Amino acid sequence: MIGTHIRITALAGDDRRPEFFVTAIEAEGIPISLWQGSSYERAILIAEKAREDFGPVYDYVPETYPFDPLRER
Repeated sequence: MIGTHIRITALAGDDRRPEFFVTAIEAEGIPISLWQGSSYERAILIAEKAREDFGPVYDYVPETYPFDPLRER
């Protein structure tokens, strides 16, 4: 394993639409951006695929995005 964990976070734009971020944290504490996009489902898939190399996945979307990320747009 080359990392300690993976984070999934989201930020709201001006239109409240989420932008999701998947970030791996290396053993030395250095963050590596793995993916950025508008699909929560895709963010989860990317994070799960990287689990073997970077460790457990922590989903911080409920804390970082105050709206339902799966609601229809």
